[in-house]
Amino acid sequence: MKAWLKLLRVKHWLKNLLVLFPVVFAGQLAQPAALIDGLAAFVAFSLATSGVYIFNDMRDAESDRLHPVKKYRPIASGAVSLRAASVVACLTMVASVLVTVAFAQEIALSLIILVLYIGLNVAYSLGAKNVPVLDVAILSAGFLLRVLYGGAFCSIAVSSWLFLTVLALSVFLSLGKRRGEIDRYGSAARVSLSRYPKAFLDKNMYVFLGLGLAFYSLWIFERMGEPYLVADGSVWALVISIPLAMFACIRYSFDIERDDSDGDPVSVVLGDCPLLVLMALWAVVIVTGVSFL
Repeated sequence: MKAWLKLLRVKHWLKNLLVLFPVVFAGQLAQPAALIDGLAAFVAFSLATSGVYIFNDMRDAESDRLHPVKKYRPIASGAVSLRAASVVACLTMVASVLVTVAFAQEIALSLIILVLYIGLNVAYSLGAKNVPVLDVAILSAGFLLRVLYGGAFCSIAVSSWLFLTVLALSVFLSLGKRRGEIDRYGSAARVSLSRYPKAFLDKNMYVFLGLGLAFYSLWIFERMGEPYLVADGSVWALVISIPLAMFACIRYSFDIERDDSDGDPVSVVLGDCPLLVLMALWAVVIVTGVSFL
């Protein structure tokens, strides 16, 4: 069972919480219908991501066996056969489509986004991950498509500021992943890594981090609808979320610049208790702010 859970990358479903962002930022988390739609979207997208991860592991089985960490993946280690993995990959993909058709509010748009996500990741596995910048673009698109899928699935419009915030921070996370891989495994671990100067990654990472925080702050003040801070608990919850987001990003940056980090967002977040606390506090105050403002 452990091998199968590892094959499905259940731990990485954490990234799929992004599909709930449209529900959260629209202030509809307390509405049962919207919450159910959001949870159904989470399940559907998680099934799709598991299928994508399995396909990638099948393609990379041989090279993974030579990697110091990836050699322990279920397919590379022989814990799961290629045939069994291919069957599970197909089942998860089909199940994802079926859940989308059964529960999505905007079925056609949701399916288009889902197919686009799968297609981009198949292209990534087939060789796009070896092309500098293109690999980062696909990784970043994966985060953004999660948010857009959640919005289409629940029929909630994604605001322009939320779109820009997620886009900028997605690029930051993707560049950070490449930086972490270079630090931990060396430039020879992946074809594209040898073409990335570390200074290039550092400069662009923090450009997009700054943009992401700026876009987020602008969204907060637009949401407030007031040019000044007023004596309102919901307003202050929204405002407090800004420094919490800033210090969460600072802590994340601190983590990915350590030599023992591979830059994977899920591993970074789950491996740092102070960062988890900051993110939990941010989640509480932002939900409070958007729900009661």
